[in-house]
Amino acid sequence: MVVIACHIGAGELSYKREKEYTDLMKNALNYGQSLVKKNCDLENIVVEVIELTNAGKGSNRTADGNVECESSIMTSKLSTGYPFASVGAVTVVKNPIKLAKALLDYSSSPEARTNGRSPPLCLVGKGADDFALQTGIETIKRNSELFTDENGFVVTATSSGGVSLKLPGRLGPYGCGCWSQQKGRRSIGSCSTGRGEDLILTRIASFIPETVLGGNLEFTESETLFKEFFYQSIFFRDRKPEGGILLLHQDKESGLKRVIAFRLMYRNVLSCILQEIWDLPCQVHIRLPLIF
Repeated sequence: MVVIACHIGAGELSYKREKEYTDLMKNALNYGQSLVKKNCDLENIVVEVIELTNAGKGSNRTADGNVECESSIMTSKLSTGYPFASVGAVTVVKNPIKLAKALLDYSSSPEARTNGRSPPLCLVGKGADDFALQTGIETIKRNSELFTDENGFVVTATSSGGVSLKLPGRLGPYGCGCWSQQKGRRSIGSCSTGRGEDLILTRIASFIPETVLGGNLEFTESETLFKEFFYQSIFFRDRKPEGGILLLHQDKESGLKRVIAFRLMYRNVLSCILQEIWDLPCQVHIRLPLIF
C-alpha cells in the first residue's frame, strides 16, 4: 500500500481560487500515482506545483526584485550517501526540487569523495546554480509532498520561494523544512510551511517526528500541544510565530496509517491536504478557513 499526501503551503489565499488549488493537488496526486504504477523509486516521485503557489516559477520576489528559490528532499532509506539534501537562493533553475534530488544522488557517488572531500548537504546561490549547470538540470533565462510505501520507507520533498521581499541570499529552513525517519516498523515524514526563521528556531520539522517515534503520540492527537510547543518557544517573546506542518505517520505493527495537518499560525491561513491510499479515490481536504 502506498500513501501520498501534499499541501500547497500557508498564506493569505483567495476563496475565488479554491477550485484551482483543489485541482492542482489532484493533478499532483494523479501524477504521483502514475509514477508509482510504473514502479519508480519514491525519491524520483517529486513534482513541483505550478505558478499558482509560492514555489519555483511562481515564487515571491526578493527585496531587490529577483526570484530566489529553495528546496529540500529527505528519505528514510539508508545508502552510502546522505539521507538529506537541500538548495537555496537558486536563481536559474526551473525545478529546484530536481536540483535537490541531484545533490542527494551526488552524495552517494564516488566523485563526491575524491581527494578526501565530503559532499555538501546544502548548496546556495551561485554554487547551487553552477551545480545545476554541471549536472544538466534544466535552467531558465515551476509545494510539498510526502510518500510512504509498503516497506514503510518515507520520502519527503518540499519547495518554496520564501517570504516576500526577503533579503537576497536569505536561506529558509535549511533549504526548506522536511523530515523522514524510520524506527523498526514505524515511520514518519513531515513537511513544514510558514516563516522559515520560525521553523528553524523551533526545529518543528524534525522535533515532532523524533518525539512521535520516541513513543509520545500526544503530538499527533492534540492541536493544542502543537500550538503550545510552537508559541512557548523562548525565541518568540514579542510576537507569535507563523507556520504549519503536514505529517504522514505509519505503524506496521498496529496497522496505523494516517495523515495529519496542523496550523501553527495566529491568523487565518490556507492549509490543504491531498491524501491517497492506494486503490482508493483521492481525497482533498481543506482543513482551515480561507480568507479573501
